[in-house]
Amino acid sequence: MSKILIESDATEETHLEDSTSWYGQGDVLAKQSRYDEALACFDRAIELQPDYHEAWVFRGVVLIHLERYQEALESCDRAIELCPTNSEAWIFRGAALHQLGNYRTAYASYEQALGETSLPVVDEFWSWVKRAWSDLI
Repeated sequence: MSKILIESDATEETHLEDSTSWYGQGDVLAKQSRYDEALACFDRAIELQPDYHEAWVFRGVVLIHLERYQEALESCDRAIELCPTNSEAWIFRGAALHQLGNYRTAYASYEQALGETSLPVVDEFWSWVKRAWSDLI
């Protein structure tokens, strides 16, 4: 697989050779809405470190942006298998389930996330919970 180059603050190019670097590059690309490229980086991070639960979560996030909801759900489920207390995995699992129309299970995922910890991202996705709940009624 070809190496991706990133620019550091000192404008030096750095070769990505470890999972953390690939994850970081994926994060940068995702923030630039370059989701296909970000996905490739998260895939490489996971290839190098299959138990990298954060990479599994953010693989799910970019798949949601790409509207590949079933794959996003599978990535979030894998992250949860690796780290059941990862609130972000539960939140994005709920987001994928919501997009798939599985509102009750989405709501349960959001509740699980809220029970795990208090993160700013939890507040950000609380509106999704309310929408999922209103779709049930």
